[in-house]
Amino acid sequence: AKELVEAGATEFTRARRYGRPLSVLALELDRYDEILAEHGEGIVEEVRKTATRVLGRVLRANDLFGLRSERGFAVILPETGGEFAAEVGERLRAASEDEDVFTGDELILFTLSVGAAGMIAADESFAVTLERARAAMVAASKAGGNSVFP
Repeated sequence: AKELVEAGATEFTRARRYGRPLSVLALELDRYDEILAEHGEGIVEEVRKTATRVLGRVLRANDLFGLRSERGFAVILPETGGEFAAEVGERLRAASEDEDVFTGDELILFTLSVGAAGMIAADESFAVTLERARAAMVAASKAGGNSVFP
């Protein structure tokens, strides 16, 4: 997580210096606590790995992503305005719906709550933009999950 925040700060500075867009997504695995309680840490780790593969498949080569917490990821989208960030978030959300994790005898379906935030003039740092994305993600989760909130 520390490396991702450092990379985000670097991208934020670059975007600010050259007047370029930058957006951030915060993603959280829906039903994390339920999956953990019912299936244990090993299955949760498989869900995380599957989500990581989805991010790697959907995102562009210059996008950066990593774990933000045990249940969530952050994505840095250089050269991407806020309106397009929500579209990327929707592609990630939809792709996660199509993924399955097998426990051996049971199929685990997982979805993502996604918050999107584009850098704005009032953002003093990458941390501020990331926090706005995180707040949108929390709102998406509280609204029932499996959605994208800008």
